[in-house]
Amino acid sequence: MRRRRAAVLIEFVMVIPLFLFLAVLAVDAGRWVLLRSELQDATQQAARAGAQVGGAAVAVGDGQRWSEYTFNRALNAYGFSAAGRTFAVVSGATCNSAEASPDRYVTVTTSYQVTNPLTPGLTSLLNGFNMGPITLRATSVALCEITPP
Repeated sequence: MRRRRAAVLIEFVMVIPLFLFLAVLAVDAGRWVLLRSELQDATQQAARAGAQVGGAAVAVGDGQRWSEYTFNRALNAYGFSAAGRTFAVVSGATCNSAEASPDRYVTVTTSYQVTNPLTPGLTSLLNGFNMGPITLRATSVALCEITPP
């Protein structure tokens, strides 16, 4: 009976680090899915804002475009840091009443650079691997909502 208990204890000690590593990795994967989803949502809000106000080039009082302002507010609400954000309007910079038609779209592309891609515990376990910054990207398209007179 003692030998059996000792064998179970040794098996447990050998298996628990692998189990804990996989558990932390699963939590990290969930965090990445959440970050990517929040970035996509902020990008979608920016494209929609640009489509509603007459184009992504319409400026707000502080010099930002309306779409970029909406994007930054959404990321701030999610708790993203200000560093590492990029914002670009690919098409549909103007969508005013004179130019709007059903085939005019505002396309917004964004990216966010995550400097610390892993949780601290996993980073210390994988110390030998060089995990540099990782860039998340998102694109969203919205139909111009201003109709010609």
